[in-house]
Amino acid sequence: MKKLVFHKALNKHIIMYIVFTVIMVVVLMNKRNFHVDEISTYILANNVGSTGISVNDGITYMPSESVYLDCMTVNEGEQFNYSNVWLNQTKDVHPPLYYVLVHTICSLFPGQFSLWYAGIVNIFFALMTLWIIRKIAYELTDNETIVSVVSVFYIISAGMLSTITFLRMYVMATFFVSFVTLMFVKAVGRELTWHFYVPLILVSTAGTLTHYFFVLYLFFACLVFGIWLLADKHYKDALAFCVSMGIAASFTILIFPATYKHILGGGYRGTQSIDNFLETSISNYWENIKSFYSFIDKPVFGGMLSYIFAVLFIIAIVKKLSLKKMAFDLFGEKERQKKAVKWLILIVPCICYLLLVSKIAVYITDRYISPIYAVSVVWVICGVCLISYRWFNERYRYIVISIILAVMTVNGWRNCTWETSYKSSKSLLEINQEYAEQNALYIYGDAWKVQPSFLQVIQHKSITFFKNTNIGAMYGAKNNFDDKLVVYIENSLDAQSIINKIYEAYPLLNSYKKLGSFGYSSSYYLWGEGIQTKKYKIYDYNHSFTLGSRNGVTSSGENIGLSANDSVVQQIQKAGEQYGILMIGNLAIDIKGGSFSEGNGIQLYVNNGTNAQKWRISANDDGTITVFSVSGDLVLTYDENKNVYLSKYNADNNSQKWRLEEIN
Repeated sequence: MKKLVFHKALNKHIIMYIVFTVIMVVVLMNKRNFHVDEISTYILANNVGSTGISVNDGITYMPSESVYLDCMTVNEGEQFNYSNVWLNQTKDVHPPLYYVLVHTICSLFPGQFSLWYAGIVNIFFALMTLWIIRKIAYELTDNETIVSVVSVFYIISAGMLSTITFLRMYVMATFFVSFVTLMFVKAVGRELTWHFYVPLILVSTAGTLTHYFFVLYLFFACLVFGIWLLADKHYKDALAFCVSMGIAASFTILIFPATYKHILGGGYRGTQSIDNFLETSISNYWENIKSFYSFIDKPVFGGMLSYIFAVLFIIAIVKKLSLKKMAFDLFGEKERQKKAVKWLILIVPCICYLLLVSKIAVYITDRYISPIYAVSVVWVICGVCLISYRWFNERYRYIVISIILAVMTVNGWRNCTWETSYKSSKSLLEINQEYAEQNALYIYGDAWKVQPSFLQVIQHKSITFFKNTNIGAMYGAKNNFDDKLVVYIENSLDAQSIINKIYEAYPLLNSYKKLGSFGYSSSYYLWGEGIQTKKYKIYDYNHSFTLGSRNGVTSSGENIGLSANDSVVQQIQKAGEQYGILMIGNLAIDIKGGSFSEGNGIQLYVNNGTNAQKWRISANDDGTITVFSVSGDLVLTYDENKNVYLSKYNADNNSQKWRLEEIN
């Protein structure tokens, strides 16, 4: 009979883990885009040579995804290169353990990218956290129903599930926070041997090597546990406990020496946190506390946490219960002290962690508070259930618990922003798909800010990057004669000014519309409207030679003259403008040095939209044409040595007359 009961319980637990896995998979399948730090997850885990994306100005990447995948995937021959992971994290601001796991999985699939490579890490540690919090709950109560309620609430909590969609180390950090909490809770009232200290050293080391904020929680958990050891006169255990924590700290630094620098030795993120601790004003600190409290209250507990505390306080007053009597009523006299310590180990570190993170966090974001989500779920839900069991009869207790949990869950789903799922970017990706056959430009200020555009950029035929301070290199780029183009511009830059420069560099473009924004950039579609393009052979008056490169070489700086090579000239004329551009190949016919002076030579040069490259073709009565510069009185002229230069217009000078032959 006992064996049958065991198998039923086991099957129920297996089903619960399977359901949780399915829910997490569905949540990840609905993830539409990536945060800049999620792209960094793959770059830091796999890239050799830099800790960010590497883009070279003026290089056209085709296919467009190559510039990203070169950094985000494991290249052949670089599989299981853990020394590189250590090196990248030494240069970065985070410890390496999470990246080691991501790199290991990516190494099994060299040259390939998938969100599941990091997603599986989140799923695994979320499942392990569920296992841990069930064990914590059993330390607080032997009521299987309450443990099941805690488990189900954790599984369906919007706040918990939302953290799964963020492909960073925070779910893993949640596991280690929960694990070390379980170790302290189980240790209360038990003999402390090496079976406690050795795992504690390993878990403390692994947690620190996952995220440095784990140390904050560990400090407060150690503080509560250490005070209890001293209060209960376990002096030898207290000493052994301190030694074990010192060993864990030593192991951490030995394994990853950059730990000290990152936290206290001048690492920029550690420096920022210390500065925040010292300089944050009281008013800003209070606002930060409210923000971080809301990050756990609204998505996890549906905004009900304050109401729960208030109601429990009112009930305690109405029933005239002291804190001491409440503890006695809940747990009985014999277990009171031990249970109280376990609850303190759960509650106090969470509160202190929230208060300290509110003071030192570099950004006001839920990621920093998420490591205490699971532990908070245990003590809040267990507390609600245990008090309901004690204060309400069997008829009402389940109704009360069901209503509270239903309201928290429903409101949690309503309040949760699902920010890192980026569902709102779905429409932008669909719009971008309509322009998948177009080449793209990316004008950026900081290279790392191009990372979130990954899923947009890879849709295009090619991508060419230009830093805003190097935008002049855009003139004469490979695709300058595209009549359609998608352009990404970093939001901090002057988009209109940049688009105007693109018009100059890309003579077939003169119109644009904004497609949308994501991450740090906005995307635009540029096209030409009312632009006429024609191709000619421009012969001298005697129809002997064509206007072209003297040496037959079409490279920037080559002199223009009369050529025997039947050069083809393309005229690009925008509607409503008198002057157009004359191109040979992908280079413009250009006045040397931009000097409008008689006798100045003509050359081929990269298209730059300046007046030195603008010409007006004027028909003459005898069927010839004259090519006027913007100056109005200087025209293209040739001499007997086949040189072409500027000279003042003379209607009777045949050396200024050309014959036009249009090419269909």
